[in-house]
Parts: sequence; C-alpha cells; structure tokens
Amino acid sequence: MASRNAHIFFGIIIAVGIYFIVTKYIKKKSPTLEGVVLSVVAGGLIALLPDIIEPPLNPNHRGFLHSLTLLAIMFYGNKKALENFNLDPDLKIVITVLSGGLISHLALDAFTPKSLPLIK
Repeated sequence: MASRNAHIFFGIIIAVGIYFIVTKYIKKKSPTLEGVVLSVVAGGLIALLPDIIEPPLNPNHRGFLHSLTLLAIMFYGNKKALENFNLDPDLKIVITVLSGGLISHLALDAFTPKSLPLIK
C-alpha cells in the first residue's frame, strides 16, 4: 500500500503537471503562481480522498473509490469535459487537475500487491 505521503506527493506532481499542460494548450496562456498554488493544494488533498472515505484499516479496504471502474469513469469524464466547447476553460482546468490528483491515488494503489478491484 502506498503511504499517505506518497499519495500527497504524487497527487501534487500530477495536478501541477496537468495544470501547466491544460493552461498552455486549452487556455493558451501562461500558468500563474496562484494556479500553481491552488493545484498543489487541490492535488495533495484530492489524492487523499479515497483513503479518507474508505480508510485503509485492513488490506481489503478497497471499495468503489479504489476501483478500476472509478478510474474508467474519471478518464471518460475528463474526455467529455475537455471536448465540451460550452464549458469555461477555467472549469476544464479545475476538473482535470482534480481528476489527475484522484487518478494518481488509483495509479499508486494499482501497483500494490492487492492492486485495484474491477468494482466493489
């Protein structure tokens, strides 16, 4: 099982990376310090969400928030959000940054001996 610090670290790295990429290619603007700081906070916090809602009290703690089904839903939701021309570009950034932080949690857990269930 990945540690709490590992989830925070990778949530931050992925969220900030996504912020830079989406800001540059969707908004066609330069990233801001405010955006980076918000991405750090959001990525670190959202990466902990699955373990806050489904605490790792035992090796079999993984429910829906630790499933491949949620991972697929997150990828599909991001694809639809990014394709939607009616969504504000700032909202697209928020959606992708938060999703990236959450997906980082699932990615780390996928490489543990218990991996991720299909659905629970």
